[in-house]
Amino acid sequence: MSILDKTTLTVTRRTGSRVSGKWVPGVSSEFTIIACRPQPIGPETLDLLPEWARSSAKFTTYAEDNQTELHMIEYDEQTTPADIVEYGGQSYVVTGLEDWSNVALGHRAYVLLAFAPDEEISA
Repeated sequence: MSILDKTTLTVTRRTGSRVSGKWVPGVSSEFTIIACRPQPIGPETLDLLPEWARSSAKFTTYAEDNQTELHMIEYDEQTTPADIVEYGGQSYVVTGLEDWSNVALGHRAYVLLAFAPDEEISA
């Protein structure tokens, strides 16, 4: 697949576990992916998100399927913390994956939600 207007995005992958129902952070690591420059989220994509996520949804980005798959916020029981993507000096949490990795032009689409760096993201 050829993604036009590629950019390098820095991703922070967090680890941790739940202790008595509360999230206890572990060690974080950073890596980069090559992705399409994030685009403002469109109304069709916004409608697909849960209502709680719509006000903070900012961008959609696309990564080729040979890139590391990003961890995203899950809407049920969260077992793996969502990855954090840095773009334009801001931090965004990953949600809203659409996986087209099994088609000829394999890629994955992600929605990036704005959040404050000190905000707990475990849901």
